[in-house]
Amino acid sequence: MKSNICVFIGSGDLAVRSASLLGDLGLSLYGVCRNPDALPSLFKGIEADYTQLGALNFLELLAPDFLIVTFKPLKPDLSGYKQGFVNAAQNLIDGLGKHIPNLVIFVSSTRIFAENDGRWINELSPRTKTDPLGKSIVEAEELLSGAGLPLVSLYCSGLYGFPTDYLVKRVKEGVFTSKSEKSFTNRIHRQDVAGVFAWLIGSKLNQERLQSAYIVSDSYPASRMETELWLSEKLGLSEDDKKKVDVLPTRGGNKRCDNGLLLTSGYKLLYPDFKSGYGSILEQLD
Repeated sequence: MKSNICVFIGSGDLAVRSASLLGDLGLSLYGVCRNPDALPSLFKGIEADYTQLGALNFLELLAPDFLIVTFKPLKPDLSGYKQGFVNAAQNLIDGLGKHIPNLVIFVSSTRIFAENDGRWINELSPRTKTDPLGKSIVEAEELLSGAGLPLVSLYCSGLYGFPTDYLVKRVKEGVFTSKSEKSFTNRIHRQDVAGVFAWLIGSKLNQERLQSAYIVSDSYPASRMETELWLSEKLGLSEDDKKKVDVLPTRGGNKRCDNGLLLTSGYKLLYPDFKSGYGSILEQLD
């Protein structure tokens, strides 16, 4: 019996976290990245730079059943986003040629949404017209969708889940956001993103209907200050330990992400709020 081929375009932490989950579905896993030697043994590595013209031309012959697309900007500027998303999307389309996979999962971001006043957003909310980096992600999504691919876009909020988490490190060092900063932040644990990959592909294998997009975020938007204060309590910090106030850029804007479609469609979050997610990180530090 032929195994279904699943190819990650961009094979970093999310691919690694997904490996055993997708392997359990009987998939043959391929990982496309610059350093395939770093991939776990479940993957067949393919060394390629998806931002380079012609780098993905092997895809038509490989004929993958599933694609998981995790583009990243080459640099944190407009040129880097254009190369990492828009050029990469066109390279992917060209590389597939006449082959159409059964499902293409595109990892996008909630930064594409225009909302900046703390209101709730869903999958149909207006896209940004003022953030050129976010617009580049939208352009890549539109290219893939316009090519006739069976696309499911995942609008992921702030990813976290490493034991070396930046926010935990800041709090341990006594660096806190200003108390005047009340903007909502949204987050999703990396293991939940991996779980969504497996859930989507499993649903497709079972011939279940999928939506064209899902907001992938936990169920509890919170201010950064609320998150920091909770972390400081769990880490046992005193008031004297809170040494410095620092202002961080709010790349995602001030919005609350509604994950209702994801949950009612059947996915159950492993970490439904920041307390359960960061609690798992703190357990790894003990």
